[in-house]
Amino acid sequence: PQTPLGEEELRGAGFDIATRFSGTRGDLFPLGSFGHTGFMGTSLWIDPFTDTFVVLFTSRLHPNGKGEVVSLRKKVANVVAASILELPPLRDQLLRRF
Repeated sequence: PQTPLGEEELRGAGFDIATRFSGTRGDLFPLGSFGHTGFMGTSLWIDPFTDTFVVLFTSRLHPNGKGEVVSLRKKVANVVAASILELPPLRDQLLRRF
């Protein structure tokens, strides 16, 4: 995180870690994963613990300029995270430390 001390929302190098826009993470990717969203609806979310990334290309302006992609981003992230069947050895080791 590169957020100034005292700030509640976490960001790092332009990426969202834990802010009001973190819905892109879905319900299953852990804190420590990070991402970025764009106005047009595109999004990227990365989970370094499972070596997983989600890239979603959308156009919220098609066809009438009134599209909404926030809930779609969350649903896609949940489907991807739920499909992870095995944790890489590194994450397993990290979790044992806590």
